[in-house]
Amino acid sequence: MTKYGIKRACIAIAVLFAVNIAVITLAQRADAASYKRGSTGSVVSEIQQKLKDWGYYSADVDGVAGATVTSDAIKNAVKDALSK
Repeated sequence: MTKYGIKRACIAIAVLFAVNIAVITLAQRADAASYKRGSTGSVVSEIQQKLKDWGYYSADVDGVAGATVTSDAIKNAVKDALSK
């Protein structure tokens, strides 16, 4: 492989890496934005269980993000995290 070929390969790898990072970042943002009051399912149950394990959620884990208990628990967890 020539010096020019190695340079092209390195640039191609760098571009692929940057695109991969961008796609992962956008996917994570999309997932985070899709859970709101009224959301249901196993991911909501996982969020509620983690909040319960950390002491922020006291209700039964039901997989429904419609209750104010869930939103209050998230707000309190975020507030505590930001104050540290």
